Parts: sequence; structure tokens; C-alpha cells
Amino acid sequence: MTDDVFGPGWIGQLQRALLDFLSGVQLGGGLGVFLVTLASVGVMMLIARITDELVRLVLRGVIHQLTNQVDKERAEVWQTALHRHTLARRSAHLSGAFVIYLLAPYVLAAYPDAAGGLRNLVEAYVVVVVMFALNAFVRAAADVMRDDSLKVGVPPQFVSQTLQLGVWIVGGVLIISVLTELPVGALLTGMAGMTAVLVVFFRDSLLGYVAGVQIVNNDLVREGDWIEVPKYGANGKVADIGLITVKVRNWDNTVSSVPSYALISDGFKNWRGMLDSGMRRIDCSIRVNVADVAFCTDEAVEQLRGYSGPGIDPAILRQALSNVGEANERAAPLTNTTLYCEYLREFLRRHPQIRHDLFIMVRLLPSGPDGLPVGICCFSAVQDWILYEGVQQTLLEHAVAALPAFGLRPFQYPTATEEAVAAHAGQRRSPQVEPTMAATATTAQARDG
Repeated sequence: MTDDVFGPGWIGQLQRALLDFLSGVQLGGGLGVFLVTLASVGVMMLIARITDELVRLVLRGVIHQLTNQVDKERAEVWQTALHRHTLARRSAHLSGAFVIYLLAPYVLAAYPDAAGGLRNLVEAYVVVVVMFALNAFVRAAADVMRDDSLKVGVPPQFVSQTLQLGVWIVGGVLIISVLTELPVGALLTGMAGMTAVLVVFFRDSLLGYVAGVQIVNNDLVREGDWIEVPKYGANGKVADIGLITVKVRNWDNTVSSVPSYALISDGFKNWRGMLDSGMRRIDCSIRVNVADVAFCTDEAVEQLRGYSGPGIDPAILRQALSNVGEANERAAPLTNTTLYCEYLREFLRRHPQIRHDLFIMVRLLPSGPDGLPVGICCFSAVQDWILYEGVQQTLLEHAVAALPAFGLRPFQYPTATEEAVAAHAGQRRSPQVEPTMAATATTAQARDG
């Protein structure tokens, strides 16, 4: 009899009763068994779904209570993070899987092979659910660790992605073991021969993990550091240190993704040392017209000593002249560039926003077709980018504005207008130019004619 295919218990009794009803409407036999089994599967899935929703509501309350008991101060932070990553919903899927796993042998008693296959799928599904739940918890914990008051020695995102990778690898092995019904040990032995393939497949992850360990152990990069990686166009603050990539938020608010191993293999510049030192270097230069460099007579030095022009502190100027006199001891005639450089040094020594405990250097660099460079190297006491640029701007402006007091001019290539004016003035001053221009015109006419 077809009704003997159903299992014992109340589920089997309900299935037999439904089959008897279908037999009364001429739907008995094999078709009736199939319809009864199909209806039973639908009811089983409905029960699993209801159980899933009920358990989800219970888990939300349990998580709320646990976080309040374990960490009262950060209970709200934990609850927000766990809710954002849907830990309760993901974990509740286990209850529906257990319902299906328990009821499958009774519901599918007429199809024992299908019942066995379904239970294997449910076992694999349980592993998947556990993987997603663990990953949700790891990501939530990483979000909590990013809080300012919870400083850890390693980047939270790096730890999170490392743990997630481990969960996926272990879960993947378990899923294959369940579906193929092979022991985990035998499966790992077989996978050992695929090491080369796995290395190629997980190349970036392995390189990123090794690089991440080096970065963390050597404290090369932290979240919030200002780094420059020219090869990848990155210049800004580190926003995230992951297992494979490091995200840098550039100063134009774009985001550059740099492979973690590239920081080790290609190198980068980290400005953290500058920020920790409490100062920032100023290294700039202005170019002086070489034709203005000249010796200073005693009369010129005395006039400079009594200079009272705008913008120049007479006390600084007199001290600079005194320093030059003591250092030079009048062994050789002074030049206006020597006096100018010493004035800038004394100006920097008295500047309130320049570090006086570090070296201050003003020197002449090798000249070229673009003038004689006067190099200025010192250290600003402010680090903020805007304030630092303001100090550097003020310094350069003062250095350029002080040039005329020493008989110097900044070098600048002449513009087309200046060249035309100079040429016109030269023609009016030198009558020897006229024959040359006339000869040039005659030669041009002969060439064109």
C-alpha cells in the first residue's frame, strides 16, 4: 500500500490522512504521495520561517541584556554595531535550519534519498550561517575598536579581515567535507597537492597579510598618519588599513587604494615623525640678480646701519652688521649678499614662530642662468598646514621686500612687453643699430624677391 511509505508518528498520520483524502478525489497512488510530500515540505518550511522570526526577536533581547551586563559603559556602542551587522538575524537562521534538519526524515519518509541529501545540504547551510554570524560579530567588534577611547596595537580592519579570512577558509573546508562526505583530515591531505594553485589564488591576500604583519610589528603606518605613495597617487591621511589594501584619503577628498605589500616593496613617506617632533622644516630659496652683487664700502655700511626704511627692524639690522663685522674681522671687503644673508639669519633668530633651538641656515647656492639662489632652511614651530604656509609666506615676502635695502633685486625673466620696451630704448640710444636693421630688411627683401 502506498500509505506505508510514510513514517511513524503524528507527521506520518497526518500524511496518511491527507493521502486518503486525495484518494477519494481520484488523486491517490504515486501522484498522491508526491502531492502529500510536497505539501508537507511547504508546511515544514513555513514552520522553519516562523521559528526563524521568533528566535530573531528573542536573540535581539538576549544581545541587549548581554551587552548591558558585560560592558555597561559601551553597551549602546556594541548594540548599534551588532544591529548594523545584523548578528541576531544571521544567527536566527540556525533555528530554521535545525527545524528542517529534524523534520526532514519524517516529512520526506517517502523519499529517503531526498531526505538524506536535504540533511547534507542543511548541514552545509548551518556552516554557512555560522560563518556569516561570526563574520558579523568580528566586523561589529572592529567597529567598536575604532572608537577613540579603545586604542589597540593593530589596525582593527586588519584584524577583522584576517579573522574573516580564517573563518572563510575553515568554513569552506567544512562545507566541502560535508557535501562530499569525506573526513576533514583526508580532505586537507588532498588539498596539500593544490598548494601551488592556492598560492596563486590567494596571492594578494598572502602578500597583504605578510606586509600587514610587518607594518604592525614595525609600527610603519597607523590610521590617521599622513603618508605619500607617489606611484599610486596617494597623498593624504590613512583612513583604513586592511588585509589587502590601505585606503588613503587624499587632501582633495579622493580615496586611493594602495596594496599593503606595495608599502613594503615600493616604499612610501610617512610624515608622522614631523608631527611627533613638534616642528616642521622650511626649505625655500629666492633668486637674486647676479648683476646686483657688489662690494660694500664703509660709507655704504654706515648708511645701512642708519637705515630706517619701512618693514626692517633697525635693531635686527644693526645686530646683523655687528655679527658680520665680528666674523669677518674686516679681513676682506664685504658684499651686499653677505650682509643680506646675515640679516635674514638674525631675522629668523628673532622670529617668534621659528624654532630657535634648531639650526637656522641662510646660504648662497651655485648661480645659474636664472640668478643667484639664496637658500633659507629653518624649522617652523607650528605644524598646522594653513599656519605653516602662512609662516613660510611671511618669511618669503619679508626676504623679497628687504632686497632693495641691500642694493639687490629679485631675478625675473623679462616679459615680452619689457623686452619690447628695452629694445625700443636701445634703438633710441644706439644709432649703430639702424644699419643692422636696414641690412636685415634688405636681405629679407632680396630673399623674398
